[in-house]
Amino acid sequence: MQDLGELSGGINYSVANDINDLGVVTGTSLDASGYRAFMWTSDSGMNDIGDVAGGSNQIFGTSINNLNQITGHLSSNGEISTFYWDPVTGMQNIGDLPGGSNVAFGLDINDQSQIVGRGNIETGDLAYIWTQATGMQDLGTLGYCSYAYGINNMGNVVGHTTIGGAHNAFIWNQYTGMINLNAAIEKDYPGWTLLEAYDINENGWIVG
Repeated sequence: MQDLGELSGGINYSVANDINDLGVVTGTSLDASGYRAFMWTSDSGMNDIGDVAGGSNQIFGTSINNLNQITGHLSSNGEISTFYWDPVTGMQNIGDLPGGSNVAFGLDINDQSQIVGRGNIETGDLAYIWTQATGMQDLGTLGYCSYAYGINNMGNVVGHTTIGGAHNAFIWNQYTGMINLNAAIEKDYPGWTLLEAYDINENGWIVG
C-alpha cells in the first residue's frame, strides 16, 4: 500500500475513487479553498485538475478512463452538476437532465468518453448517459427511479431501478433498453434477488 499524499496546501484529507489501466488515479483532496478533484500519476504525484469558469471550490473526482478523462460532480450556489474533464480541453460543466432540478452526479466514464450517473427531476432520480454529441439522456426506469453506476466500452450500462419499493439491478444498452437482471436470471437462479449492479467489464461480467 502506497500513500498518494494530498494536494499542495492540503489539510490532511484525500480519497482515491478510481484508477485506469495506466495506473493514473482520480479522487478528491481538501485544501484551504475546499474540495478539489485531482489526477495522480507516479511521475507527477497529485495535481488539481482545475475548475469551471466562475469557480465552485467543491469538486469531486469519481471516475477516470484510459484517455485520462475524468468525471464527477461539482457543487456551486446550491446546484450539483456533472463535470467532464479532458487533459487537453479542461473542465466542462455538463449540467443535469432536461427539466431537472439542478442535481446530477457523474459516476463512471468509459473509453468512448460516455458518462453515466444519476440526475434528479421532479418525480425522482433517473439514470442517465451523456455524450458530447447527444448531451444528457435519461435511461428511463422500470418503476419510479433509477441510478446508473457503471458503463463498459460497448456502451452497456448497469445500475438499479426501484420497483414496488425494492431495488432491482438492471442492464441497459441502446438496442434493448433497460432490462431487469432478476427477470434475466430467474429461470437459472431461483431464489436470488439482485439489488444493485455496480460495474460491468468488457466481457459483460457484472458485479453488485
